[in-house]
Amino acid sequence: MSTPENCPWMHTSPRKVIYEDLESWRSHQGERLRFPLNSVTIHVSLGYGEMFCYVNILYYEWILFLNREYIPFLPTSESEPQGPVDPPLLQAASPDGRWAERANELFHAAACITNILEDLEELDRPLATPFAGFCAFSIATMNIYVAAFPRMNMGRSPNADISAELHLIYIDKFRHVWKIGNGLVNWHMRGLLRNDGSKADIRQALELSLAAVKLSGVNLLGGVPEIAEVLVERLF
Repeated sequence: MSTPENCPWMHTSPRKVIYEDLESWRSHQGERLRFPLNSVTIHVSLGYGEMFCYVNILYYEWILFLNREYIPFLPTSESEPQGPVDPPLLQAASPDGRWAERANELFHAAACITNILEDLEELDRPLATPFAGFCAFSIATMNIYVAAFPRMNMGRSPNADISAELHLIYIDKFRHVWKIGNGLVNWHMRGLLRNDGSKADIRQALELSLAAVKLSGVNLLGGVPEIAEVLVERLF
């Protein structure tokens, strides 16, 4: 997959073929079905909120999948958008500006899914399905990544850490409905621990985030300190 004809910008590459099929599918949807051109609130009020959200989440999740494969697994704090840095390396030079564009597309997709799920929560219409939980997990990992390495999106994701913590809360509620949520919580917390390196800092950050969310009116399944303690201790 690293040969010149398979590089992701080449029309002969599997990634390019899938991407063009995805965009073709998207082009057949009317503008009224596209987020963020149209709001979740309007479609929920019309009774089509779930369909609208799933169509857009599916699209942005595919954008995430198609782009995240090529970003460095573990960049440095000074790294900027670039292609793979570990073998197998791509065997052709990329077009100028390609990786910055793909980073913007990747993290924009994550932000769109974040906003859709948050809008549904505010409207008390959460998507409590395994697919929605998996998507929350996927974008949480991307938010952890760009929070730890902000230059990988040229500083365009300043609230990624807050979004990641809010998704952890979403997944914590989700795990009380679906057992798969327990595994998602564990993976997410390991990501936070790996990037921050401090168990105490993680607990404090979680408590602050949980407290803020509780004040906003969200009904948490337990007390703030207890939830934070349980989530952190699950790692050890």
